[in-house]
Parts: sequence; C-alpha cells; structure tokens
Amino acid sequence: MAGAAMHGAAMRGLAGQGRAKRGRRGKARRGRAGLGRSGPARQGEVWHGAARRGGRWRSCDARYSPEKRIEMKSYENFLPPLSTAEFAALKADIEANGIRDPVIEDEEGTILDGHNRVKIDPKAPRRVIKGLSPAEKEAFVFRCNFMRRNLSPDQKREVKKRMKETAKKLREEDAKKWTQAKVAEALGVEQNTVSRWLDDNKSNIRSDKANNPAPPDARVKLNKAAKEVAVQQVKAGKTQAQVAADFGVSQATVSNLVTKNEKRETLEKIDVRELPEAIEVLNADFRKHLNLMAEESIDLIFTDPPYDEESISLYGALAKEAKRILKPGGSMIAYVGHYAIQRVMELVGESLKFWWLIAMKHGGGARRFPGKYVYVEWKPLLWYVKGTRRDKEYISDFVQSKPPSKAEQDWQQSGVEASYYIEHLTSPGDLVLDPFCGSGTTLISAYKLNRKSIGIEVDVKRWKVARARIQRVVKDES
Repeated sequence: MAGAAMHGAAMRGLAGQGRAKRGRRGKARRGRAGLGRSGPARQGEVWHGAARRGGRWRSCDARYSPEKRIEMKSYENFLPPLSTAEFAALKADIEANGIRDPVIEDEEGTILDGHNRVKIDPKAPRRVIKGLSPAEKEAFVFRCNFMRRNLSPDQKREVKKRMKETAKKLREEDAKKWTQAKVAEALGVEQNTVSRWLDDNKSNIRSDKANNPAPPDARVKLNKAAKEVAVQQVKAGKTQAQVAADFGVSQATVSNLVTKNEKRETLEKIDVRELPEAIEVLNADFRKHLNLMAEESIDLIFTDPPYDEESISLYGALAKEAKRILKPGGSMIAYVGHYAIQRVMELVGESLKFWWLIAMKHGGGARRFPGKYVYVEWKPLLWYVKGTRRDKEYISDFVQSKPPSKAEQDWQQSGVEASYYIEHLTSPGDLVLDPFCGSGTTLISAYKLNRKSIGIEVDVKRWKVARARIQRVVKDES
C-alpha cells in the first residue's frame, strides 16, 4: 500500500530527528530508517524474509510464520480498516504484481504499517525500524496512513481525535525536542492544527468559540435503507469496524445504529395494555381522525411534521383541521425546514393567523445546507394562533435545545422545546395535541407538566415505540 518514499517522509519527522549519533553507528541508524528508498538494503537496515528478484520482494524466510504476524495488531485499529472493495482491489494487485513495498515493523516484531499486506500474504517481506519511542511509533503509523487513505470526513474526524492524543504524548516525552512544528511534521498535519490541539488555555478556547461558528457537521449521511443494511450486516457477523469502513462512517456511528435498533426492538416487544387516562396514542392518519374530534377542544398543537417535498401539503391539511378544533386563542407550533418556510406559511396562513417565528438552537454542531452554501445552526418553528393569543405573558422566541438521543427514532426531537411552550401556552389540565407524535416526546412533556395529551402516529412501529416509551416514563414517575 504505502511506497517507501512515504515511509521515508514519515521517518524524517521521527527516527531522523536527533536519534543519529556521530560515526558509523549514526550512519547505521539513519540507514535503518530507509529514507525514501525501496531498493536493496543499505548498511544498518534490517530486512526479514525477502530477496529482491525481478522488480519485487519475495519472501524466503520461514521464521516469520503467518500465525506470528497476524497476531500482532496493536496498531491496526489506529485507522479504520479498508472497505471490502478497497481490500479486494489491493489483493488483486498483489496477486498480479507481488508486494512492492515491505511491511514495516519495530524491533519487537510489531507491525507498524502493512497489516493488510500481511493478511493477503503472511510471508510478505519486512523492514525493521529501531529506536522509536511508543509515541513516535504512533506518529509513524498516522503519518504513513492518514493522507494516503481515502477516508470520509466522519472517519477523518475520528482519526484526528487519536492523533491529538499522540501529539500530547510526544510533547510529554520531550517538550524541547518536540516543538509544535516537529509534532506537526511527525504526524503529517499543519502546525496550526497541532497548536489548537495543544492549547490548554481556557480563555483562548472561549475566545476562539466566540469568534468562530460551530464546526460544520460533515458526517456521511446514511439514509434509512442504508442504516437498515448496516445493522443487518452487523447482525450477520461482520464487525462494526468493517461495516463502518464499507459505508464511509465512523465505527461510533455504526455502534449507535446497532444500539438504537436494539432499543427499538426491545420497546416494540413491550406489551402495552393501558396508558394513563391523561394520554391517548392513536395509530392512524391524522387526516382521517381529526375530523372526528370535537370542535374547539384543543388548547395547543405542538408537532414536528415531515420536512420532505412530498409532505409539505400536510401542513395545509393540518391547519384546516386546527382552525376547527383549536379553542379560540389556542396556538399551533410546528417545526419546519428552512427551505420550506415560505410555502408552509402560505398554506397555513389560509386557516390560521401567523404569530411569530421561533428559533431553536441546535444542541450539536452546524450542518451544511447543500445548494444554499449555508451552515445551519438553528431550526425554525412557526407559531400560529386561532384569532389572537388568549394571554399576554411574555415568552422567548429562542430556545437552546439539547441533542436528543434519537434512540427510538431518527427524527426524535429534544423535549426542551415542547416542555417550554407547553408550560407557557397552556395550563394544568389543558389538552395538547401532536398529530405527528413519533416516539412520543411531546406527550411525555405534557404528562410531566400535568397536561392531557393526544398523539397520532401513522407508522405502527413508531406508534408502538411511543406507547412503550410513555409507559416507561409513567412507571419511573410513579
């Protein structure tokens, strides 16, 4: 995989820095680093099990058994594994052309670079590099692999977290030797990146956050079908690390998907026979059920409809029913996608009076909005009333949210917003409606505030999850 020139560049930041002593011994050590060379071994380089023939290295030493080499994986997980397609391509290349670059290992025989080559050919030639400290070995691994690997933004972010720890280890070993510039060179990153990693001055950190927006969320986004496939592959026995590599996401992402799926399956299996009288959860299409509800019976509608293009018309259908079932002065607050604000306002405005635009600040990082070239850091909620507001209490139009667990469903919202507006726009005993109740967040918030609630969910799995989740909360509250 990695050319000898890459190894040489890595070693210029490591073994070549201050390790060579004067005289023949120093020359031998510099030779062991193998700076930028893939030809025959120079004095001081240690080559195992290989002879150069016909432009490629071939194994010829039986001492290095497959069992011994495959067991040595202490550095293998520093970066994500190759995807299935990448590994297949590497294997085909090696079978056709042989191994061009030797596996790099330390003096103890631990592989630093070339794990995939060893998996394909356990007798792959080795080159030994001596004299590196534990932190220098880590830096070598990162420098050899980080830039040459085709990593997704999500994967790069995870690897950089580990690189940051290695940078700190280098500084702890010898702060005078390992200046920020030397650490950056050893790891193969910019010096300002290392400077941020090593800066523990809290005042500087606060200043940096104040003057710069939250980092954009550059994660690979998996659609519903891809998430299901990923979970099924893990169930079938593929490792989470390999599934993550195949989908171009971090292993943490796959782990979260598996955990969420397990929680959902557990909730779906719960036999929920009864809920408190104050909560009703219906498995239905709201368009077929709201017309059965009594006129002027609802105090507040708080909901999160789907944001996709095909679902925009649902806002208008809901507004028409809201005009009938809301009490005079009652409110309807609905999440909405930024791109659809104007269209939704036109549809809802035919039935209800626009009152205000509410901003919900995301609890996580900013997200890119493709096509508009905007970092999205907040989510809009549209507030409408029937007639005019029934009270004159001042309330905030800005809510700092918290990241929801999304364990029960991918669209799950935090309960912070629902709780705030339910508390300030209704009174104990009032009735709150959520016609897109999902996993039941709005209903749970209403219950905790001593309000009655009705939730409607068309998807039977999410409906079961909502009922089970509510039952769990009720049990915990009692």
